[in-house]
Amino acid sequence: MENFNFEILSNDPISTYLKNKEITNFISTVHLLSSSDNDLKLLQEIVVPDKEGKMTNASKILTSLAVENQIEKIELMMCIFLVDAITFPELETYFKDKTYSNIALTTSFLKIKGTRCDFSTDNQY
Repeated sequence: MENFNFEILSNDPISTYLKNKEITNFISTVHLLSSSDNDLKLLQEIVVPDKEGKMTNASKILTSLAVENQIEKIELMMCIFLVDAITFPELETYFKDKTYSNIALTTSFLKIKGTRCDFSTDNQY
């Protein structure tokens, strides 16, 4: 995928937080989120301020940053899938004493210009 970046121009909460840390673009934000758990937690509180126990992640923060800056080439994609001992053999022992044979997992990723980007890996963009 070609490199995707945009300048942070908004004065909305996420953008303001980042600019105060001298983070001025999307790629710098990706690097910050992957290197600083503290910043990730603070930004999660901005994205979900109501403290209803909702969890968010870097993908949601990056999507919110794009919305604040009126960037329309980013979509937040959510996935729910079932995990069992067949799809993940290393969990066979886990399921042995359970009354259920699978669990639902959720994940999210960004779709930028139609290309999937997973910011939880080293090959994110």
